[in-house]
Amino acid sequence: MSGSPRSTADADMRTESQPAPVPDATLRSAAPTHAFAEVFRRSPSFLAVLRGPTHVFEMVNDAYYQLVGQRALIGRSVLDAVPEIEGQGFIEMLDDVLRTGHACVRQEAPVMLARTSSAEAEERFVDFVFSALADENGTRTGVLVHGTDVTVHVRSRKEVDRLLLASREAREALERANAELEAQHEELEVANHQLQESAVEMEAQAEELEVSMQDLSERMEQLDAAARRARFSGDIGVAITGGGELASMMQRCCEATVTHLDAAFARVWILAPSEQVLVLTASAGQYTHLDGPHGRVPIGQFKIGQIAAERRPHLTNAVIGDPRVSEQAWASREGMVAFAGYPLLVGDQLVGVMALFARREFAEEDFAAFETASTAISVAISNARLLQSERAARAVAEAANRSKTDFLSMMSHELRTPLNAIGGYAELLALGVRGTVTPEQVDYLTRIQRAGRHLQGMISDLLNFTRLEAGHVQFDLRDIDLEQVLIDAEMLVAPQMAERGLTFRREGTERTGPCGALTVRADDEKLRQVLLNLLTNASKFTPSGGTITMMCDSDAERMYVRVADTGRGIPEDQLARIFEPFVQIDRASTASSQQGIGLGLAISRDLARGMGGELTATSTVGVGSTFTLTVPAA
Repeated sequence: MSGSPRSTADADMRTESQPAPVPDATLRSAAPTHAFAEVFRRSPSFLAVLRGPTHVFEMVNDAYYQLVGQRALIGRSVLDAVPEIEGQGFIEMLDDVLRTGHACVRQEAPVMLARTSSAEAEERFVDFVFSALADENGTRTGVLVHGTDVTVHVRSRKEVDRLLLASREAREALERANAELEAQHEELEVANHQLQESAVEMEAQAEELEVSMQDLSERMEQLDAAARRARFSGDIGVAITGGGELASMMQRCCEATVTHLDAAFARVWILAPSEQVLVLTASAGQYTHLDGPHGRVPIGQFKIGQIAAERRPHLTNAVIGDPRVSEQAWASREGMVAFAGYPLLVGDQLVGVMALFARREFAEEDFAAFETASTAISVAISNARLLQSERAARAVAEAANRSKTDFLSMMSHELRTPLNAIGGYAELLALGVRGTVTPEQVDYLTRIQRAGRHLQGMISDLLNFTRLEAGHVQFDLRDIDLEQVLIDAEMLVAPQMAERGLTFRREGTERTGPCGALTVRADDEKLRQVLLNLLTNASKFTPSGGTITMMCDSDAERMYVRVADTGRGIPEDQLARIFEPFVQIDRASTASSQQGIGLGLAISRDLARGMGGELTATSTVGVGSTFTLTVPAA
């Protein structure tokens, strides 16, 4: 055994384990498991989970029902379920905790409660903690109510005070009587025998009073211990729900253990699964250092490693003489009496070990409180790790998405140069720069140019899509004459519609006319791009002899431009997919000259949303489709 306190402390945790129940479920914030719900229900402290601004009961344990009486609570607001607390200040405390996130702690707070619906409200006293509950985004959604009914303790103390006052008054009366006896000694000497008998009787009564006071003192000590355990549970709840880094959370738990359970020191080891090593994460009390041999404990080695390997706690109130405490000299020198070590389990999964040493004996209730705390800490560690894993997975996905966007952008830029060269040389050959070409050769060269323009269009779509994905597209929003934008878009697609034998119509309401003098708040270039894409798509997928109709309408805040066609339509179960990138519905039935890469509608919807609008679609197979562009009014 090393002679220094630090080295002996490093070995003080090395013992074997004894059997104890293993939790079989995990309590999660959204859906508590059965095992944790049972712990919640059977907790000696009253517990309740309140949700929302009106503080609706979501979970209540048996101790809470014992406090407020058997009444309907779940799904009801606090004021509705327990109306007698109105005006007692508790609703204001709940509102403040939900608004600020600061815990509210009160001791021996008086409250008027009716034990049944027909009974009169009676005064009770409670120690309680109101703690804010937050979701994974940090938004406060409710309040955890945790406390202990200390009515018996308060009333007992008041009774003791009353008895002490009575005793003091009796003694003062006796002193006055003795003074009077001395002054009237000669007159009362005849009655001396009677006074002596009275004195004996009073001494007997004093002895009885002293015995009663001793009983009350013991009861007060028990109540104080129960209050300490209740405050310990409350501080553990605050520590694991208060957020922050996992190490800070565990440190607060160790400090609460030392403070409320009067432990010499307490520690938490967290399992590093890849190494099967327990890493000391938090330490409070007599020893606070995290390095040394106790800093990394392999599973199965030393006392802590054995507890982890056997997954059973080791509890003792006889450290001196315990064969599992190897450093007996250190324990004797430091006056250690009790040891408690619990494996931190979530279901059958080990996440760590928590242990303490104390210089006093632990009652069964102390061990039970420490076990309850270790169960809550196990869940907190598991939840923290799940959150870390989710964050890491999200970071990997975002990095992969950025890599994809960067690759598409780079490839699009690299493809443009050779395509421009192909189109340019084909045009020069068609013009006869390198000699006379036959009509058949001109036809081939025209096809080359057409294919090049098709590829250029797809590359432009890729570039636009990657810029939108990366958030590099800037929107210049200003008031725009919608009529002129529609006329320009119509002029660009009119030759294509005429070539395909399509009829184009423009309609409006009686109030607006075809489009009237409507003015929208949008980016001129991007609005034209969206409308041109909708008209081009309608032209592509409407057979010869069909009709394309453009309609305008408005309300107080929005302008609507609808492009309807009489094409083959889109199946209802595929309608939502047409706005997804790289999706083309019924590609096999689409002519190769009309096929793209499925980005047009995805880009159009992103552009519409970037301008504060939306792009939606409706369709009936065999009848046609209607696309509606919504943009803000000027």
